Amino acid sequence: MSIYLAYMLLSGLAFASLDLLRKQLARRVHALVLVFFMSLGAAPMLAILLALQGGGELSSGYLVPGGGALLLNLVGSLGFIHSVKLSPLSRTIPLLSLTPAFTAVMAIPLLNEVPSAPQSAGIVLVVTGAMILNSESGQNPLKSLVEERGAILMVGVALLWSLSGPLDKLALAHSSVLVHATVMSTGVAVGALAMLGLSGQLRALSQARQEVPYLLASMVAVTLALTFQLLAIQGVFVSLVEAFKRSLGSILAVLFGRVVFGEAIRGAQLAAVVVMAAGVWLILAW
Repeated sequence: MSIYLAYMLLSGLAFASLDLLRKQLARRVHALVLVFFMSLGAAPMLAILLALQGGGELSSGYLVPGGGALLLNLVGSLGFIHSVKLSPLSRTIPLLSLTPAFTAVMAIPLLNEVPSAPQSAGIVLVVTGAMILNSESGQNPLKSLVEERGAILMVGVALLWSLSGPLDKLALAHSSVLVHATVMSTGVAVGALAMLGLSGQLRALSQARQEVPYLLASMVAVTLALTFQLLAIQGVFVSLVEAFKRSLGSILAVLFGRVVFGEAIRGAQLAAVVVMAAGVWLILAW
């Protein structure tokens, strides 16, 4: 079990590093270019694993849920980059903890999965923490959230990714995990490239060459993150891996925001991260 816990920790650290790199690049690289390289970085590793495993068939029922999940991931990835470009890391990344809360709610009509009592309590904690996280002292929490443009955008990203979760589960009924992951990674990269071409901005790919070190680092980070996550879920419940990733990501976002970007951190924000992390554990562990 200890080796799987190590994989889980390494995956969480790699995802947190990827968030930091995306924040660093968001103001210097076109959003679509960044999405392209992020997705392209994971595709070779997934293709190799798929080739080693063998198989890879898709049934006709995959098209609708798989295509829907692909579109949501592409739009969500673009929204993520714009979010961290507009607002502090410490006030955006932790809001991704809303994803499992939204997913628990969306799964009721889409998958007929009703949250348990602990999961319902977790949803309340996550939403409460999100409100506290983006509230200014003495201000209405909802007003503060709406006024923080990057934060409200990240809430939208969490909603999009929460919708993709049930679609992923429906798609996996017609595909394997590795096939679906390969389709998502390759599809998002192709989608970003197509959008660049349609908007006449393909030159932005060459203009990003001065950021090659950061782009390569981000491609390595996304590959390591997905590799260690796939290794971890072989011995640990997927729900626990996801809960750990979101919790660690929220904590490190606050830390990186302070150390790397000099973002001001209030005690209430630290408390909010703890509350949201506890909520994520309740949602995903039961």
